[in-house]
Amino acid sequence: MKLTAVFEPAREGGYTCFVEEIPAAISQGETIEEAKANLIDALRLVLQCQRELAEKELSPNAVREPLQLLETGSLLPPKEATQVPSRIDCNLAVANRRAGKVACRRSGD
Repeated sequence: MKLTAVFEPAREGGYTCFVEEIPAAISQGETIEEAKANLIDALRLVLQCQRELAEKELSPNAVREPLQLLETGSLLPPKEATQVPSRIDCNLAVANRRAGKVACRRSGD
């Protein structure tokens, strides 16, 4: 799945940026390349922080399983799952989700 990075020229120079699908992931840089590298770091930190916060609130009976979203709307065997194309059509994803076709698989399945 691809996410959308938005880069806005800053008044003082350089760029501010954020991930459209995850607004908490924001950063900046002097060039788009620097801003993109900083944004990837910010995204990792947001996801790590969210995971840690969620883990603190889990009940003792909670079951955690890693999921991988697939763009095809079907489950793939592990070898094929790593070769799924990285581009996603958001309209198709929304339509599939509404139709109950969002696919995921457990890590190691």
